[in-house]
Amino acid sequence: LPDGTPVIVSGSDDGSVRVWRLGDGAPVGEPLRGHTGPVAAVAAGVLADGTLVVVSGGDGSVRVWRLGDGAPVGKPLRGHDGLVYAVAVGALADGTPVIVSGSGDDGSVRVWRLDDGSPVGEPLHSHAGAVTAVAVGALPDGTPVIVSGGGDGSLRVRRLGDGASLVPPLDLSHPVGGVAVHGNLIVAAAGVGIAVHQLGEVDQRPFQD
Repeated sequence: LPDGTPVIVSGSDDGSVRVWRLGDGAPVGEPLRGHTGPVAAVAAGVLADGTLVVVSGGDGSVRVWRLGDGAPVGKPLRGHDGLVYAVAVGALADGTPVIVSGSGDDGSVRVWRLDDGSPVGEPLHSHAGAVTAVAVGALPDGTPVIVSGGGDGSLRVRRLGDGASLVPPLDLSHPVGGVAVHGNLIVAAAGVGIAVHQLGEVDQRPFQD
């Protein structure tokens, strides 16, 4: 919150997003409503005027609210077909904050500017089926990357900005349920296991997949 109070942000099958104080679990403000289907994922991003909550849902949209007062920011971001399984927040190489989202029916990853919702580049297609998880990280040289996981059991690493594939697909053999980047490590949940891969030095020339 603007006063520094740490909070939890949660989404529900009823389409609502709720904010709770981390210290005592007390609700903060009214539920955030707008999605006409279940909420699939939430993330938080920061602009100069405050913290934003980014939410994806079963209605195919991505929506943004201000955390401080619950006011919606801009119009819903539309372009995906069907459930938007995953959403993350990161930044381009020039520091521009962006939203990264991944969906099921069209199997795409999309990038949007956080401040105005305008798309960055073309949709990225590489998974054979649904994109079920996305995260944003960086190579050792600081190059920002998108890591996406799919129902096809693969992880993909693409440069954030132009979408170029930087390494061959990482095959986990089971559908990916979640992915996170911690430092130079990719941590993914696939099937009933956890896989860890290292983001090492890579050839910056795009890999043709």
